[in-house]
Parts: sequence; C-alpha cells; structure tokens
Amino acid sequence: TVTLGRYGEGGISLAEARDRCIAARKMVATGQSPAHEKQRKKRRLSAMATFGDAGRAWFKEAKMADSTRSMRKAIFDRDILPIWDKRLLTEVTAGDLRALCAKVRDRGAPATAIH
Repeated sequence: TVTLGRYGEGGISLAEARDRCIAARKMVATGQSPAHEKQRKKRRLSAMATFGDAGRAWFKEAKMADSTRSMRKAIFDRDILPIWDKRLLTEVTAGDLRALCAKVRDRGAPATAIH
C-alpha cells in the first residue's frame, strides 16, 4: 500500500492521481516497491543541504576578490540568511527570489537587490 497524495484543493488532481497510480503499478510489475522508493526519496531530501549551508560552502570555494567577497558576504548575512538559512535548496523558488529582490529594492537598495 502506498499513499499517492492528498486529493482536492491544495492536493493532487484526479488525473495526476491516475498517473501516479500507473507509475506505481509499473514499479510493482518490475519488482520495485513504490512505498520503499518513496521513503528513499524522503531520506535523500532530508540529507540535502540547507540554503545556508550551501551558501557558506560556496563562499569558501568561490574565486573572487576579497573586497567582492566581503560585500557579497555582508549582503548574504544581512538579507538572505535570516529568511532562507534553514530552508532546503529545493524549497527556494524563483518566486521567493523575486520577492526578496523586490523587498530589498523597495527599501532603497536596488544595487544590493541585483547582487
């Protein structure tokens, strides 16, 4: 038995539920367990780095002038980390990025929003 998702508003559509059911049946036909694969996927996501961890690692490895690094690190620490530090990389969307840039621009820092 495997749960395909929540049906209805805020969940999956009937067509998507059918597609997931067909995919699960194909997995069973090939000897794979859809439930075990779903658990593996969850474990891989939980082991994934957070945005803050990835950003800190990037600053250690990125090749740039010290002045550029300090400017970008200040922006990262001030504007990005308070919001996205503990979020998984997969949870940050383009819409989130646009909203953050708009917030920074609206406070009167358009150049910072670009960086």
